[in-house]
Amino acid sequence: MDDALETRRAAALAASEAGRLAEEYRLWLPLAEAGDPQAQGAVGSLLAYGLHRVERLDQLSATDGPAADEATALADQAAGARYLEAASAAGFGPASFNLAGLYVDGYGGGPWEDRKAHAAELYALAYAQGFTAFGWLMQGEGPGQPYLDVMERHMAGEQPDPPEWWRAEPGAAADGPRL
Repeated sequence: MDDALETRRAAALAASEAGRLAEEYRLWLPLAEAGDPQAQGAVGSLLAYGLHRVERLDQLSATDGPAADEATALADQAAGARYLEAASAAGFGPASFNLAGLYVDGYGGGPWEDRKAHAAELYALAYAQGFTAFGWLMQGEGPGQPYLDVMERHMAGEQPDPPEWWRAEPGAAADGPRL
């Protein structure tokens, strides 16, 4: 990779670390368009959740998302999913993980069982690609299954307390999944 691309990559990573989301998006976008999987993963995630519209992470509250009309939000989500799919196909585990999250959140429509199965495949793929940052989530009956089970109960109207291992530090719980 030439020096200009490395400089852009370093600047994008610095913007990400500093929580400057819109700047991060602008810096990663040319690299993503050129087919760089890490850049595609970042651009895809920012687009899918509308975060490319937020200048700084500290401007985002837990209750307010980025402002966009429904059609724009859906178009951004679809574009984000395409970048995540490309990065996932190139072997970038975080993109596979984030794409699974889109399906859990309702992307693609269709019944929950279909989306759940697709998300489970993507969680397994992310794990196979070396993405293990969410230790407990990638254990159990299959990668992502603990999270998918909780989401399924939540969608059924159940509000179960999360198991103790959910709150524990990775690898610290005696009764939960091991890392």
